[in-house]
This record gives sequence, structure tokens and C-alpha cells, in this order.
Amino acid sequence: MGEQDSVAVIGAGVVGCAIAWSLTREGWPVMLADPAEPGAGGASFGNAGHLGAELVEPLPSPALLFGFWRQLFVFGGALDLPWRRLPQFAPWAWRFAAAAFRQRANTRQFAPLVRPAAAAWERTLREVGSRALLRRNGHHQVWLTPAGARKAAAEARRMERLGVPTAPASPELLRAVARAAGTDTIAGLEFPDTGHVLDPRGVCEALARAAVARGASVRRLRVLELAPRGERIELRTDAGTLTVSAAIVCAGVWSTPLLTHFGLHAPLEAVRGYHVELPGHAPLADAPVVYMDDDIVVTPLASRLRATSYM
Repeated sequence: MGEQDSVAVIGAGVVGCAIAWSLTREGWPVMLADPAEPGAGGASFGNAGHLGAELVEPLPSPALLFGFWRQLFVFGGALDLPWRRLPQFAPWAWRFAAAAFRQRANTRQFAPLVRPAAAAWERTLREVGSRALLRRNGHHQVWLTPAGARKAAAEARRMERLGVPTAPASPELLRAVARAAGTDTIAGLEFPDTGHVLDPRGVCEALARAAVARGASVRRLRVLELAPRGERIELRTDAGTLTVSAAIVCAGVWSTPLLTHFGLHAPLEAVRGYHVELPGHAPLADAPVVYMDDDIVVTPLASRLRATSYM
């Protein structure tokens, strides 16, 4: 079969690489397309590596709705927007607000997809011969303010309602975090059913290698436009025009313009994310530690710590 018979997977982040592997496992011919190497660009390059099986609620919520507006004009914040982008941002914001008031119904659909995340990743990484990249040690949430104990108790009750198990964080961990933070005020929870990976980029590379071993091709090219051509899809790229049998778009916020010829609108908006790496630093635990007051998660990766912002 030639390239014209392939399924084009556009975007070689963790989503695209996982889909490419799944398709080749089922016998589909696949072309994985991205201007960067697998896992080397986009959100997958700098993510926390945390397998958030506790995040069973969709992001839009009444609580976030009444707080996220403050992020819009915080310099360097997650939603730092230039004023000139407000007209384009407004329709997305209205959809986000509407979804916030459907959170309970949306959670019923979303939670079954998220709860098995850590187990699903363990199975997948074992299939591609990279189980060693995964740790199933849960994660910890900590609060470092006087209200921390109250917030931890409220979070435990909320998680119980959602069917997510928690336990009080161990005294040893709390002492270690408090000592590192230079405070005596701390409270925390342990989430036993989550996990993390030691190298987010390495996960993408392992999935892509496994797909290639089953016949997939990886093309370093930027897809500029998609268009239907009879029963096939035409890809206009920075390396010329290609024709494939089908296309799966996994390009994150860059997906929207690729879908216009199909009458589809992906309601995606970019947020800012940051990470800092500390090579050679010993972790406080062999699991991510989430600093709830500061929206920071610190993950022990291979030979380094990564501190990552989140919403």
C-alpha cells in the first residue's frame, strides 16, 4: 500500500503518538506528521507527566468560572490575552461559561474515560516495551496556608463524592515538604490511584517507535491545510501536497484551521503553561507533589525534577 492508502495522524504529541500506535496495532497503515520529532514540540514537550486519574470533572466549573476572569490580564498568566484578541476570545469564553453550568452532567460522561487512565497507560507502555517509564505511586496535594487543613478536608469530601479515593498525606512527607518550604503550616492528601511517567517525551518516542515497527511512517512536515478530494483527503504541507485515505487531527489549538473545509469548528483556546527543571535534585517523594495554593505540580522525572504550572 502507498501513502495514499494511509491514515494521516497530524500531530506527534502524546495524543497523536498514542493514536498512531493504536491504529497500527489494529493493522491500519499510518503516516504520523509533525514539524518536530515525536514529543519534542507543543504541549507534550513540557507537561507534568502526571496521570491525572483524579481529574474526573471537566475543567469548566462554576468555581473556575468566577475565578478565571482574573487570569485574563495577569501578565504572563495562563490566560494572559492581548486586548486585540478579545473579539476572537469572546465566543469561546461564552461556551466555556455555558459548559460550567453543565458540569454535573458532563462529569457523568467524562469520568469513565478518566478513571482508568493510570491502568490504561500501564497496559499501553507494557505493550510497547516501555513499562519502566511509569510509576504507579499516586500523587500528593499539599496546602501551606493556615486554611490548609480546612481546604484539605473539603477536597477529601469532594473526591469522596466523585468516587476518587484519598488518604491523609503521611507525616513524613508533610515534614519533608514543610522543611523544604520553610514553614510549620501544612496539610495534605494522598491520591493512591494515580501515577506519573519519568519522561513525557520518552513516552511519545516509545509509542512512535512501536508504531514504526508495525509499518507506520513518521514525516517531519507541517500540515497547512486539509481538503476533501472525493473519498480521500488532500494535505497541503510545507513539503508539497499529499493524498491520504483519512486524517485524524491531533494538533491541539492548531487543529481549528485544519478543519474549516469540513464545516467543523474545534472550540479550542490556548493557555500559557510554564515549566522549570532542576537537574540532579532529589525528590521529596517518588510521586508528584501538587502545591495547591500556587497551582504548581512538581514531578520526579528521570534524573531531574520538573515544576509545572497548571489551571
